[in-house]
Amino acid sequence: AEVGYFTKNLNEVDPKEVEMALKSFQKDIGASQTGQLDEKTWKTLNSVKLSSRRKQQIKAQQCQ
Repeated sequence: AEVGYFTKNLNEVDPKEVEMALKSFQKDIGASQTGQLDEKTWKTLNSVKLSSRRKQQIKAQQCQ
């Protein structure tokens, strides 16, 4: 959610929304679009560092 592929908390999201968010992220990183949290996707997600500006944008979206 923090990366911005969806804005709800994980406990509020339908599994299909998570799958679609993962597919979008995988497309952006050039990985196979499986919608599954595979090793490449997990490693890339763990290495993402958000700027303070992006964190503020995401927080603003969550408050809407």
